[in-house]
Amino acid sequence: MHFKKMERAYLVDAKWINEGYLPTVEEYMNVALIIAGSSFWPAAMLAGVEDVTDDAFQWACSDPKLAKALAIVTRLLDDMFCDEAPLQPSIIVFARLISIF
Repeated sequence: MHFKKMERAYLVDAKWINEGYLPTVEEYMNVALIIAGSSFWPAAMLAGVEDVTDDAFQWACSDPKLAKALAIVTRLLDDMFCDEAPLQPSIIVFARLISIF
């Protein structure tokens, strides 16, 4: 399930780039957080833990706010310091987001 969401998000991102579409901040963040793996990584990290409880695993699979917050920070930092062309849609949307604050 998580991988399908990621694949779809990558396709949307690629479509935006190919079409020169500039998404809104909300559109971009919805896709960017999926690509960052905010709903996938908490459960994946618990998979290797020997004494994990069912409650902990259920929490990790519930798309916790902590994981979303971490994904926002890491995704925006990645966009800010990426080596790609400065006119990529993600960079422009990031600049819009910064101007809000």
